[in-house]
Amino acid sequence: MSEFIVRRMRRVLPLVALVPLALSSPAEAANVGGGTVMGAVSFTNVGGLPPAGADCANTTFNLHDTVAHAFILNTVITGYAGDVTLNGTGSGTCENATLGMGTLSLSGNGLVATTGSNISCPTLSGTYIRVLTELTTVLFGDCSVNSFPMTRVTFIAEVNFLPDNVGADLDDPVLTATFQGGFTVSP
Repeated sequence: MSEFIVRRMRRVLPLVALVPLALSSPAEAANVGGGTVMGAVSFTNVGGLPPAGADCANTTFNLHDTVAHAFILNTVITGYAGDVTLNGTGSGTCENATLGMGTLSLSGNGLVATTGSNISCPTLSGTYIRVLTELTTVLFGDCSVNSFPMTRVTFIAEVNFLPDNVGADLDDPVLTATFQGGFTVSP
């Protein structure tokens, strides 16, 4: 695990310990957990993300090749430990490589074939803010662990956003990027 991810996990995962795990029935199960997330972003608007110092522009993007290595436990003591595939789209107003903010919508699904354990989060939506390469997002939605009823969750991720245009310099727009960091899920 990279030093970056370890540093992020030390900052983000202690939040999981602060979430109280109240005893509840399966109909009231609450999900809590966290892990690491990494993936790629492709800007779909003409011109991509403007370079630092350029006039800002509206942006649209897709998340792809995104995997969260997760451990999620719900309060009926059934859990999920495995990869979660995330897909999503987002958009921002007045963004450039220095600063950006906007909306983000993700869906997430995972299945561990050897145990049958599964997780489903059909829609997590909310906002993000990015300053240079640091991006934080807070999303809300419903998730189900091991086919228990859907419960409301808060998904918080803090990731490092790394432009990866081949041959790009500071004066070039960002067309694609990768990201990696930590996340938490809480009721």
